[in-house]
Amino acid sequence: MNSPCLPKFGPATGVLAGRKRKAYARNGWQKMVLLDIARGIVPGFRAVFAPASQSGLTYTGESFMGMFALVILVSIPPEVLLHHLFLQPAIAWTLDLAVVICVLLLFGIFGCMAQRPHVVGDDRVILRNGPFTSLDLARANILAVHEHPNAKKRALRRLYPDAVFLTIDAQSYAELEFAEPVIFKARKRQQLFVASDQPRDLCRRIRS
Repeated sequence: MNSPCLPKFGPATGVLAGRKRKAYARNGWQKMVLLDIARGIVPGFRAVFAPASQSGLTYTGESFMGMFALVILVSIPPEVLLHHLFLQPAIAWTLDLAVVICVLLLFGIFGCMAQRPHVVGDDRVILRNGPFTSLDLARANILAVHEHPNAKKRALRRLYPDAVFLTIDAQSYAELEFAEPVIFKARKRQQLFVASDQPRDLCRRIRS
């Protein structure tokens, strides 16, 4: 028997049931991401003011996220003053709240990036994109790896339109080619580009 607290899906609902499943799955994913971002706020402050050492497993060194959050944080007092000098109170308080939420989100995302480095194990390689994406790959399926330091994401996307890109903002990437395609967003992909502070080091770890 279906619990009254759970969504009911049955053969009679047809396409609508499939859409509801996707909606509930998407809402669940969004809640998980927001929870992870909230947990990353304090680590994000620490990562900005006391950055950890960089390696092929980290991907925060080239990210503008932490610096952007810091710039907005410093600009909050004069911005709040301007809001209340020139705008109606309701609008001013709304903008104040929006700025604070924006800063917390940026620090939270940056904190997740700092807390979730890539992992290269004996049999598996886990590549991450902060709170948004995590791919667990069989190491034996990685056919080749290449480094792309100081590369532009837009140019890489033009060259490899079907590749997976795990990055929020970066200039250095490691490229992975697969022996067998991996499924990502319901499509088979043969290549993956992932952000890395030191792509040469990440490639060396995967090859060894």
